[in-house]
Amino acid sequence: MANPSFWLAPGGDDRGPGDETQPFATLGRARDAVRELLRHGRGGEVTVLLRGGTYRLREPVRFGLEDAAPPGGRIVYTAAPGETPVLSAGVPLGGWQRVAAADTPAEAPEAARGRLWAAPFP
Repeated sequence: MANPSFWLAPGGDDRGPGDETQPFATLGRARDAVRELLRHGRGGEVTVLLRGGTYRLREPVRFGLEDAAPPGGRIVYTAAPGETPVLSAGVPLGGWQRVAAADTPAEAPEAARGRLWAAPFP
């Protein structure tokens, strides 16, 4: 039997099988699929391939001892060949508006008056 592998893509679906044509969407789902293999003794050599794009981490992804390969095995999380995945917990900001000179905070330097921009932060 070939070594198992799982695929991730930003547009994937965690309800799918996690294969190349129907990849998972999240790192947590891939980790759980690897855990399942390990529980059934099939996790000696596993590769998780991440397609290019940005993966928005909405919560921490935790790895523990239960995620370790058995002796002599390997579990590899890697970029798919030629692709650049980005794991980001950053929050995209939008709705930028210039701050009127009269509304510039008093602690801001004089040179900043009329030159500040602000965006709502979720």
